[in-house]
Amino acid sequence: MIPELPSYRAQERLRPTLADLARLARDLFRHWRLIRGLVAEIHRRFDVVHLNYETLGWLAVLLRRTGPVRIVMHMRYLQPQAAWFRIQAWILRRSLDRFVFIADTLRQRFLALGGGDGPVILNPVSFTSRSAPAPTLLADPRPKVAMIANFGLERGHVDLIAIAAALARRGRSDIVSVVAGDQTLPGGLPKPLDVYARAGRSFVDYVGDTPHADQFRFLGHVANPEAAIAASVAVLKLNRRGEPWGRDIIETMALARPVIATGEWTGFVEPGVTGYLVWPFDADVVADHIIRLVDDPELAQRMGEAGRERVSRLCDPKARAADLLAVWRQVAASA
Repeated sequence: MIPELPSYRAQERLRPTLADLARLARDLFRHWRLIRGLVAEIHRRFDVVHLNYETLGWLAVLLRRTGPVRIVMHMRYLQPQAAWFRIQAWILRRSLDRFVFIADTLRQRFLALGGGDGPVILNPVSFTSRSAPAPTLLADPRPKVAMIANFGLERGHVDLIAIAAALARRGRSDIVSVVAGDQTLPGGLPKPLDVYARAGRSFVDYVGDTPHADQFRFLGHVANPEAAIAASVAVLKLNRRGEPWGRDIIETMALARPVIATGEWTGFVEPGVTGYLVWPFDADVVADHIIRLVDDPELAQRMGEAGRERVSRLCDPKARAADLLAVWRQVAASA
């Protein structure tokens, strides 16, 4: 792991896209000696390189221009249908040999943007144990739902406040949202969040100034988010792009907890079976689903066990590792 390695991904709006390009150029200049050494080492030692996220697309371009190496990239981000995403998809298609997608929806969108093709290989998940609930959360007897994510506008953190308000209107202020992750506010946020960010305040402070502060528990960065999941009735995935997949979802299902997520893809979260899907986002609908699961423990348990069975079948580590190894062998053989 090289923390100095720059990353870049196009954004939905042009201004932040250009800002990220400027940051990429700055970081490439700052760390050029490190990057040049890394590229030389890759060409010297490896025939196939696997880039684990789209944000390393610039490295694929650099590797392609400097030597004969085969490149595979994991695609994890549902790219909007905007002009600069089409440009990015075209650049990636010309720079890589194969793509691997973690959901079929990602593959279809990338192909529609003019990107390259590849297999869908779901993320693996471990089933070594069922984590024990966090003692500090168990000390609070109120029912809980969890969200496991560092703050991000597109991750739906602000929507938690709307859900808390919807629960309060239903007389259910007893239900607590447990939020695990760094809640530092970045720059470039809309008002009034930008006021808090410029003052060095966090999303925790922002929630604290609302009438619903008592309906939240913020854990900050935690080494074992499984303990927060295990202490909760369900886990929320409120991604504004509608991505009902990812590490938080499959680990929640592995711990036999239902998921309430935004999006339409039913590979993991199947409505009424392993959780609920809400698309587009509606705070009142999410609140109703939360209350249903809190008030019906048998339903929550049944959905949780169905989810655990599903990911044990779809996300078996040995099987998914074999799938990925087959891709590497095919790419190496085509050199």
